Amino acid sequence: MSATSLPASTEDLWLLPDGFDECMPEEAARIEQLRRQSLDLADKWGYDHIMPPLVEFMDSLLIGTGADLDLRTFRLIDQASGRVMGVRADISPQIARFDAYQARICMDMPARYCYADSVLFANNEGRGSRSPLQFGAELFGCASLTSDLEILHLMLEVLELAGVADTHLSLGHVDVFRALVDQSNLSMAEERELFTLVQHKDQPQLEDYLSRLNIASENKWMLTALPDLNGDPDILSHARSVLSPAGSRIQGAVDYLENIAMKLRERTPNLPIHVDLAELRGYSYHTGIVFSAFLPGHGWDIARGGRYDGVGVAYGLNRPATGFSIDLKTIVQLLVPGETVASRESIFAPVPVDDIEGRLLIAQLRQQGKRVILALSDQVLPYEIRDCTHIMERDDAGHWKVVRWQT
Repeated sequence: MSATSLPASTEDLWLLPDGFDECMPEEAARIEQLRRQSLDLADKWGYDHIMPPLVEFMDSLLIGTGADLDLRTFRLIDQASGRVMGVRADISPQIARFDAYQARICMDMPARYCYADSVLFANNEGRGSRSPLQFGAELFGCASLTSDLEILHLMLEVLELAGVADTHLSLGHVDVFRALVDQSNLSMAEERELFTLVQHKDQPQLEDYLSRLNIASENKWMLTALPDLNGDPDILSHARSVLSPAGSRIQGAVDYLENIAMKLRERTPNLPIHVDLAELRGYSYHTGIVFSAFLPGHGWDIARGGRYDGVGVAYGLNRPATGFSIDLKTIVQLLVPGETVASRESIFAPVPVDDIEGRLLIAQLRQQGKRVILALSDQVLPYEIRDCTHIMERDDAGHWKVVRWQT
């Protein structure tokens, strides 16, 4: 019976849940290569690799992260304890817990961490894989502009390493919106509704909603203007004027973005930079600058990050923190395929089990980083040698050598 005529119940065995995929050998090889290269790059910058557990108890997994991550987290019951556990949807909060533990020894010392591991989304709103391979870097213990710049430059270098040639960077600062909300004394429900309208840049509904709120007219005017305050970094001069009634807190946020953009342009003059003061992604989690990297023609960001000071307060330590994350699977799937498994140099070895000389040569070749595929029988089977570029054979003196395979 052919695969196309399998019974319906058997056909279902081939199906994967929506948003889940599997990587074939060529793609998996490229993803793994990028994972290793990214970790090596982060190590050169002084970032220590750590590997948090895939599952934790819910009451510690989501500390300080807000409702957004809560909705994306799979839950399950631990049969050993009966407690609710969650499969992580982001690794950053786990890094915060680790840092809080480590920083009890040296509170004032900056700490750098990196990771590359799987996360799981209960829902992803149709935006790519629900099981990304998340690479990220986090810098704790420093609240300066220098630390945010370091994280941004490292993120851009990882994207360059991956072969992303046309990165567009978007910058925002959640404290602009948060300061306006605080000044307006809004309730939680009013803040949520206003947040949604600003995020969607729905100007007519935003104006209508603000008209029904009992807040100062100048605050209404600034909140109405917020969705239009986007463009290249020169828009920040206009934003400073528009938001001048809001006071020093917002002016400080605008100045911070302007300094970041200026420093980025000094080092990466050709990098397209977009500023958006209505960009509030991660609003419940981030505390300052937020940023995203985009590819033209791709519907959502390929990397994101920002500042999230105080995430370790629940553990008793109020440490500043900044970081970013990238889905390596998405990066590889978006880019032009590189070297495939089949096109790499592969050596076929029809060497008997008891042939000591041949087995020693195979060991040497593998130590040199060569890919050697052993024959599974005394006969060379066509499917075994199909993707090989070289073969081991005996020379006239009976010694093993490697020659180019002629198909």
